[in-house]
Amino acid sequence: MDRKLTGLFGIGATLCVVALGCKNVPLADGAGTPVAVQANFSALSVANGNTATITAQVVDNRQTPLVATITGAAAACTPATAADTGSITIAVDGTYDPVPAGISTRFVVTGTHVGRRCVTLSSSGASAASVAVTVN
Repeated sequence: MDRKLTGLFGIGATLCVVALGCKNVPLADGAGTPVAVQANFSALSVANGNTATITAQVVDNRQTPLVATITGAAAACTPATAADTGSITIAVDGTYDPVPAGISTRFVVTGTHVGRRCVTLSSSGASAASVAVTVN
């Protein structure tokens, strides 16, 4: 009888340790919650009048891509430099069809004036990404 009680006590203690140990798994917290926007480039060059593409996705704390809406906008680069005289336009590439749908967004960047300008990519709840674009 004592063996059965000791065995049951051991099993119960093990289950408690496992249950409490899994409670604070750092990778479980934030899974599926937008953390950051990631772009496929941190910098790129485009000839004046030509286009280039930037693809971005939103990820959680485990770097798992999430379905999310991403917006892109031309902005001043930080830190500012004397080369920051460039001009670009940015638009969502309507021909891009990611699988699964909505997992990433591709933007078309057109250089319209020689110099440097940045593209800021943002999504609700996630830290933004910035891509420095040099127009040659």
